[in-house]
Order: sequence, then C-alpha cells, then structure tokens
Amino acid sequence: MNRIRVCPRCGRRHSGLCGIPGTVTGKVPSTLREWSRSPRTWDGKIEPFHPLPKKRTTRPLNRIPLPEMDEKNIIDDEEIYQLFGEFRRHTLGDIRCEVINGVLEVESELTDFLKKIPLPENVNSSFQANLKNDILVISFKKKNQEKEGKMAEKKKA
Repeated sequence: MNRIRVCPRCGRRHSGLCGIPGTVTGKVPSTLREWSRSPRTWDGKIEPFHPLPKKRTTRPLNRIPLPEMDEKNIIDDEEIYQLFGEFRRHTLGDIRCEVINGVLEVESELTDFLKKIPLPENVNSSFQANLKNDILVISFKKKNQEKEGKMAEKKKA
C-alpha cells in the first residue's frame, strides 16, 4: 500500500523515493538532494554583503566646464569697479585672485584657466570677491581723486 511520506532524497512529501518509479516529483536538483541528506544547522555567522561601489569624491577635470570671464562683463561706476565671471561647479576656495602690478590674475585650481585683466589706474589694489550661484563678482573701490588732490595741496602748503 502506497503511503505518502517524506522522501529522504528531496525532503518533499510524496509516495515513493525520488528516482524510483511511482514518485510524484520529477527531477530534483543536486543541491536540494545534498541539502536533504545532511542536516544543516545555522552556525550563527552572517555572510557579508557585497560592498557598494564608492562614489568618486573628486570630479574629473574634463567634466568641469571652463570658466567664462571677459572684458565685456565689467561695470565701471563712479565709486566701484566690478568684474563678473561664470565659474560653474567651483567654490571660492578653488579660485585664486591676485593683483600684481595693476593686473588682476584670476586662476582656477580645478581647470586650466588663467585670465589676466589690466586694471585702470584709478582703482585700489584691494578687492572683495564673492561667489554666488556660480557667478564670481570681484569688486574694487576707486580712488577718490578729490581727496588725493586736497591732500597734495595740504602737503605743499
């Protein structure tokens, strides 16, 4: 009489043994057969997951667009002389600004960009640089020619 029982080879409930005629199940994968033969116990160890690839913290130089700074983007007011430039994906620390002998040098440390802009004589050598929304604004205060003229007259007297 056929009784339904647990097969020692595959671990399923059916009549007969796997591979013997009269079984309900078909082919059983070898891993399942091996697992059913040996009682497995958990050893308490957890297998580590595959680590995710690390993100690149530094951006490659070829993906950072070159800054744009022209002599066209200059505002020359009575009191202030301003220069504008677009520096996308830069911080203020990535940009070096320096005045040497009346020439403003603007250099990007992320890309190969160096721009030299001559300054007018009535501009102080001290400046203020701000970077907001990828727009660099360099502001110079103009020298007061009236004060210099009065001071020169006082020195002469």
